[in-house]
Amino acid sequence: MPKWQDATITENFLFEKVMHNKRICKRLIEKILDITIQSIEFPEAEKSITIRRDSKSVRLDVYVI
Repeated sequence: MPKWQDATITENFLFEKVMHNKRICKRLIEKILDITIQSIEFPEAEKSITIRRDSKSVRLDVYVI
């Protein structure tokens, strides 16, 4: 387990904390995609989407509306 000071966004705990904070999540997505986002709603980390029971599901690291 890395020390707190060595933690990065790739650590699951820190990733979820960042993605559940609307303000920080919005700023991070804007920086990564180099776009301006007016607002986001309902940030979720690790959202699974299943279309049908007999098909493969998709797991998104971040899901925002």
